[in-house]
Amino acid sequence: MTDPMFIASPVSVLTGDAARVALETTNDAAYLTPGKGVLSVPLERWQQAQQYERDTWLTYGLSATEDRNAEHAALFDHYQALPEKLGAVIELGCGPFTNVREILSRDHTTKSKVITLVDPLAKTYQEQHPNCAYKDGKLHGLIAMLEPKAIEDYATDITFDTLIMVNVLSHCRDAARVFERIHYLLRKGGYLVFGEPARDIDPEQLYDVGHPLSYTQAVIDEFLSDFKEKYRNGNYFIGVKK
Repeated sequence: MTDPMFIASPVSVLTGDAARVALETTNDAAYLTPGKGVLSVPLERWQQAQQYERDTWLTYGLSATEDRNAEHAALFDHYQALPEKLGAVIELGCGPFTNVREILSRDHTTKSKVITLVDPLAKTYQEQHPNCAYKDGKLHGLIAMLEPKAIEDYATDITFDTLIMVNVLSHCRDAARVFERIHYLLRKGGYLVFGEPARDIDPEQLYDVGHPLSYTQAVIDEFLSDFKEKYRNGNYFIGVKK
């Protein structure tokens, strides 16, 4: 039996008997879809996760300059499967540092002078994190168009040629809505850069305030089946929308 764990904040982690006691009153079991995971949570639960993100970067992570971005790039084989010309680009859940910065540093070019960055805390990071990659409103010489919204709530008439979402899904509120937004935002023939390890967990044994969603490998595979694979390393996936 896995030792229980209760993560209440970036610096508060309970294990063993202390975790068992905390899990009796606070867990995500009520939101579980058997065989699939916790695919959606109420707004209040998601807002708690957003507070965790604020604390992570704006209280405990003010000296940080990246969020495992180089590590992710290596797991994507440094994005070699992407074309040189990316077209119009959007990153969902960009955080304070972005993954598109790593992609642009490898001689990829865009169709426009604008990179669209969607993250509920994008403006907050720009204003308050000293090392935010788009602090001056630019990213790798391009205009950073900030959209400080939840992915589920982001609406636009524009579609994109390249969509990037790495290590984001577990922080979201509604997985089905996120998948729908990806399909809507990415044009047919466009490139998806998607990195989301499966989280097949027992919510009665693990509570992680910063990561409200969990999902089995089958959930991820079903979503990715709509894309023609160009590169895959576990759930680090680059594909073309069919």
